[in-house]
Amino acid sequence: ILVADSGNRRVLLLSMPTLSYVKDVVSRDQFAQDSPPWRLLLDVDSQRLFVVDSSERVSVFSLLSD
Repeated sequence: ILVADSGNRRVLLLSMPTLSYVKDVVSRDQFAQDSPPWRLLLDVDSQRLFVVDSSERVSVFSLLSD
């Protein structure tokens, strides 16, 4: 499960069904202090994560592993 953690300016990955923390998918240094992540959209086919921050800017992150 992907979670926009606006209070800590990051996007988290949580495991199912326990909702345990797995890792930061997008770290806090990717977001401005006053514009935390607000909305998420995952494009499964392209493995891209679209993140809208509180200033309504859209950032796109690749989730493909190297």
